[in-house]
Amino acid sequence: MHADLRYNLADGHLSGLIGGRKVSAWAGSGGRAGSKTPGALNWWLANNPFAVRVKLSSGNPGGPLPMGKYRLALHETRKNWIRLLPLDQPLYGRDGFAIHGSGKRGSDGCIVPTDFLVVLEICSALAQLEKSGRP
Repeated sequence: MHADLRYNLADGHLSGLIGGRKVSAWAGSGGRAGSKTPGALNWWLANNPFAVRVKLSSGNPGGPLPMGKYRLALHETRKNWIRLLPLDQPLYGRDGFAIHGSGKRGSDGCIVPTDFLVVLEICSALAQLEKSGRP
């Protein structure tokens, strides 16, 4: 089984192959993308490739994940979360990126697909990869 996903930060599109199946979903990153709280989304930070150095602070929801290549792994403790582990790019003092579903709070920099079934599909494929001992 092979996984190759790409996230276009500027247009908010997650696409690629996972386990031989095409994945295509709209997603947000940063600025509390996917938040269910009215007014929580910061339009300037969400999917803005120039805001990757913005860190989470009080009153500031953080920016999108830094551009680069990441290895995917199932989260150690959170169900239906996929860890994004940086391969070799600057993170500007940031960490803890993931692919996960939306919630009341949304995300400060993770990739949040609008279709939660995409998250479940990626988790399932990663579980199969990890079970077979492949990264």
